[in-house]
Amino acid sequence: MANLNDAANDDLERVARALARIGEEIARRVDNDGIAERDINDAHFYSSLGRHLRDIGDDLDTHERFELLRILNQTTGSSSVGQRTYIYFAVLLRSFTSLVANKTRISVESVKSVVRMFLQLWNNQKLSQNIADVIHEEAKQVFPREVNNMNDEFIELYHNCLSNGSQLVKDIRIMTVGMFGVGKTSLLDNLVSVEDGTTEQIKKNTNNPESTVGIDVTNCEVLEDGRWMKIYDTNFADEKLATALVDLKRENMKPGDGLQEVVRQLSNENQNCQQHEVSEVPTLEDFSSTLENSAVEELMHKVTEIMSNPKVSKDIRVSLWDFAGQYIYYSTHHFFLNHRSIYLLLMDVSKPLNDLAGDSSVFPVTGFTDEDFTCLEVFKFWLRSIYMYYSTRISKSSIKPCVILIGTHKDELTCKEDDKEQFKEDFFNEALGSFIKTPLLQLVHRKKFLINNLDRNEDYQSIRNEIITIAKQQDYWNEPRPAKWISLERSLENFKAEGKEVISFDDLKTADMMNDMPIGNEKELKSFLQLQHLLGNVLYFDTKILHKCIILSPQWMIDAFRCFISHMPDKDPKLLHLWKDYEQRGILTYELIDEIIDKNQNTVIFKSYKKEIIEYMELLDMIAQPVDVYNYDQLDENTTPDTNMPETSQASNLQMPQHFYFVPIMLQSQHLHKEKLPKWQNSPQAPSKSPVLALVFKDGFLPPSVFHRLLAICIRKWPVRETGGQLILFNGLAAFCMTKTSILTIWYQDNIVYGRVCCYEKSRDIKQLCVEARLFLSNSLRSILNILPNKGVFSEVIPFDECIQCSHISKFEAGKGLIKMRDFLYNDVILCDHCEEEHSLDRCDGLAPWCNDLLLQCDVQLSPDVLNRSPTPDEFVKIAMKCIGEEYFRLCLELDVNDKRLEQLREENKHHTPTRIYHMLIEAEKGGRKDGKELTVKMIRNALIAVGGDVTKFDDVFMETGSSSEEPTSFMAYLCESDLVKLTESIGDEYWLLGILLGITEVRMQQLRVKHVQMPVRINAMLMEWKQLKKSAGVLYKAMKIVNSDCTYIHDFCYSAMK
Repeated sequence: MANLNDAANDDLERVARALARIGEEIARRVDNDGIAERDINDAHFYSSLGRHLRDIGDDLDTHERFELLRILNQTTGSSSVGQRTYIYFAVLLRSFTSLVANKTRISVESVKSVVRMFLQLWNNQKLSQNIADVIHEEAKQVFPREVNNMNDEFIELYHNCLSNGSQLVKDIRIMTVGMFGVGKTSLLDNLVSVEDGTTEQIKKNTNNPESTVGIDVTNCEVLEDGRWMKIYDTNFADEKLATALVDLKRENMKPGDGLQEVVRQLSNENQNCQQHEVSEVPTLEDFSSTLENSAVEELMHKVTEIMSNPKVSKDIRVSLWDFAGQYIYYSTHHFFLNHRSIYLLLMDVSKPLNDLAGDSSVFPVTGFTDEDFTCLEVFKFWLRSIYMYYSTRISKSSIKPCVILIGTHKDELTCKEDDKEQFKEDFFNEALGSFIKTPLLQLVHRKKFLINNLDRNEDYQSIRNEIITIAKQQDYWNEPRPAKWISLERSLENFKAEGKEVISFDDLKTADMMNDMPIGNEKELKSFLQLQHLLGNVLYFDTKILHKCIILSPQWMIDAFRCFISHMPDKDPKLLHLWKDYEQRGILTYELIDEIIDKNQNTVIFKSYKKEIIEYMELLDMIAQPVDVYNYDQLDENTTPDTNMPETSQASNLQMPQHFYFVPIMLQSQHLHKEKLPKWQNSPQAPSKSPVLALVFKDGFLPPSVFHRLLAICIRKWPVRETGGQLILFNGLAAFCMTKTSILTIWYQDNIVYGRVCCYEKSRDIKQLCVEARLFLSNSLRSILNILPNKGVFSEVIPFDECIQCSHISKFEAGKGLIKMRDFLYNDVILCDHCEEEHSLDRCDGLAPWCNDLLLQCDVQLSPDVLNRSPTPDEFVKIAMKCIGEEYFRLCLELDVNDKRLEQLREENKHHTPTRIYHMLIEAEKGGRKDGKELTVKMIRNALIAVGGDVTKFDDVFMETGSSSEEPTSFMAYLCESDLVKLTESIGDEYWLLGILLGITEVRMQQLRVKHVQMPVRINAMLMEWKQLKKSAGVLYKAMKIVNSDCTYIHDFCYSAMK
């Protein structure tokens, strides 16, 4: 994402210059054509506004410049769409006067002039629309990364919402993680102040707070003195000001008295904020005509004076998440990890790093296969988990420190007091030793802390200050958020403050309508919830069962899941056989669900949400309802089992319930059957078997919960294999029946998921089955990490490599002989140096049978001359329009383009995905590749195969004849200037690609963009330049069809010429 500092400085300057240029253009037309007096006034307005913005901006810092642009944007946006409310303008006016109040170099006259221009914009819808268009075109508007990763429709919706009013968000989410008993809860209690000025720890009056169960969330606001006050009241200064200004009735409002009433109401902190009917709000014409110059000046002075010293500092809000350290919760915490958090990773420095972390008896439900889990391994687990869920959403060049290491139990160290700081440094440096020269260390903040949570004189303020300093450096700091959405976010917080953990969609709609600026539209409300889900604020899925259920508290979902994995007292003796199956084989029946939820006193709160809880657990892959394990009618009918086929397709020897779920976290470890592992992994009896597929997670880490979720997805896809009266389904290994005679076995070890397909039908070719299995496993893992488009976002980086174990290795050996599949895309032959004897593998041997689909795509029909040249500009346009979808970012990374430059290009071209893709490809073609090599058609084609793109459409681009003989002769007609003016309305954000296809150079397109600020003027100028090339209407028609412009007018023009 583009740096916010650069964006704020550049955007305000570009907007100011653009406004000045528009003023100059209008003035020139006035001189030449004698346009009406109104146009003279408009010219003066544009020029003056541009000049004042630049003058004021010179005395503002980065964030203040961004705020000034935001105020102008929402003023013009709200006015241009006719959503003008008195309350809202009051808030905008306060924001502006507060912004410039203490800037000594900004004159009072300049401020008054800008306020008058704001009033003029508020009352002039057309003028506001023109200014809004300039801001839309010139300002990057740093959207949340989650929004940028959505489709164009969502981005456009979000932009429109911002145009109707926005607010910069300064929210900090703090996540405390670490092992059980390390002092996470005590630290947070010491960081939070309560109403009487003491800390939460003092208020509780205990040195041994109860351990957190699941996740505990506390919301705070930052005070002027730096303390964090626990939120009890959600009213804000903006709301108080707006409410006070509503009380100014036209008939009673005098320039002096009315403003004094504003001051009086704002000064009274006990004033109740009452809502008013729309009929009580004066019109904007009344407001602007009544406020005289002196009144405007007084209003600016008084409001600034009162608002310059608010109780809350800069609207910074802090949300503290306390993660339970008990291992039983490790399988659920990863649902809430994201890149929008500051992490406090706590370690008990009084314990040696190699000490065992806890009771190994809990490990069967954690997913860890190594029961000798040390304090160091806990530390590595958390740091790697944070990095995995952070790096899948942010390119490595954009990673900024967000993890603060804090040592606890300072009082238990035996060294001298003066040596404790050095001990802390040595302790954490040793813990970080295995990550040296890895990108993971980019996450770790250089300053570390050592504390004693029992000492109330510890310098907790330094920790608070450091957290805010780090937060201000993050890309999400000061993001603009639609004002309506902010209001609804506060409504969600009100629900939480009232103790509500789950609300209905109808509750949300009701709360929305009670806000001053309601969203109102159900589609936009669901978009709001979708973003809140991606930001990690709520859980919401728009499914048939869950679309009316919004989970506000992560603790509620964790408590619900905990009911299924923790001990339940007073079990019904009649169900003991079901409990035994559940505890030994992870089989959860409907009877047990009723027993757990309906008849357990501790879970009565979940009874009314039983259906929703089960649906959520399925969506989060915590449970999985299997396909009919023994109904092989679903499988391939045209197969005949070989005599060597293990007992699978015959009648089951197991007594299984009719309807049930598997709970992967409850499965036994495969290590309980160590003697059978080689047989399950190698299947020596199978007549035909594949080499081992290996999905190698980068940075050496794979959370066990990821494999649990993969098991759940596979359980829904294929029947679980049974052999010898036993299901091959364990924590760490499972086998599934792809057909009556074919088995897929998957297992994981360390950071690698392995797979092998075995077929017991001699005549069957397993290539198709292997391709199906690879694509399913790969896509499932990407989906688990929320990096596929169907999950709402997509990944810049896939966190694992697809590898194949060398086919010369007959018996599986963990981590040995793994060759990356992508290497075969760029090399016909690869030398394998993993085996005892060095040998070569050609592409066919290396990719078969797992990647037979890639082999077919490598069989190219294009000539060597085409493959070895660079694409032409118009071919780049066609590639961008026809061949590349949401995988475009990964494609450019595969082409070795600098990821930081890709981030910049994505920001600069956010409104039209094909244009964004085109510019990224041009960047690669112009030398943006790290290796400096010339970009060829073959390189793009191979890269497209590597990221799963459509090479068939790609090849079609270069096989087109380009003949125009198919077009009617009327398409040879020529367009006049009036026709081009009408055509301007048919062209939108795709104009750049259209210009390239029409033969206008990149340089000239850039010149037109700079010269003509307003898009319609720019598009018309582009068409006029094309007209000078003396090309026919048919050429334009073809180009417009390629870029998906509205071709109605030009189509009618061409066919009317035939008559």
